Amino acid sequence: LMPSLDAVTLSELQNMLHEINPYVYIFKQTGTILHQDRSQHLTMLIKDSRVADSHQYNLPCASEVAAIIVEEPNNETEISSVENQPDLCSEENLLDDESTVD
Repeated sequence: LMPSLDAVTLSELQNMLHEINPYVYIFKQTGTILHQDRSQHLTMLIKDSRVADSHQYNLPCASEVAAIIVEEPNNETEISSVENQPDLCSEENLLDDESTVD
């Protein structure tokens, strides 16, 4: 990927994400679908269900929370962002522990 990346650290981070992050499977499945049918238009919506410990699984507070990087056969890379709703980072939502997003 990049010469400055430590391969061991990168591998450990990837393994950790596969073990604990529920979205990894969805991102990988999305990549498979896009490889099978390039005409697909996919959208991911992250909903706030506030189950169990609401502080452990807070929604990310950013306008872009991830990117799906698809390697093309001609070595070009297509990057599709997965966007969050911008109002999630409002002061009101950050202070209100019981707020939900539909």
